[in-house]
Amino acid sequence: MESKKIILISICGFIGVLLLIFLLELLNLGNFNFFGIRNENVKTKIYEHSQMYVEGKKMDLNKNMSEFKQSTNEISRLAIKNLTVQNFSEFNEDDPFYNLTNEEKEWLKDMKYGTNIDTLKYPYPQHHK
Repeated sequence: MESKKIILISICGFIGVLLLIFLLELLNLGNFNFFGIRNENVKTKIYEHSQMYVEGKKMDLNKNMSEFKQSTNEISRLAIKNLTVQNFSEFNEDDPFYNLTNEEKEWLKDMKYGTNIDTLKYPYPQHHK
């Protein structure tokens, strides 16, 4: 009889803790987020596939590409390459959703997967010494 009572109290306690978690989550008390991480992941995925995000990424890509092509300094080219790799590491250039031009795709692939700055397809501008 005593062991049944202990088991029943344990089960009730476990259910009580679960109810408390759901209640706190429902009321959003403080920084308590049990399911919040999963919610944020979904919101991030939705944002990453929004038109505003895609257009912003394309503008950043074109800005970096333009600066890289105009740069005459190897250090600034390397900095632009590293910045591009960092900002576009999870950006799938082959995804048709992003609607990148062939030049943008090739340049981004060259930045992400090219190993040596001197072997990149884009030469220095003509005024480089």
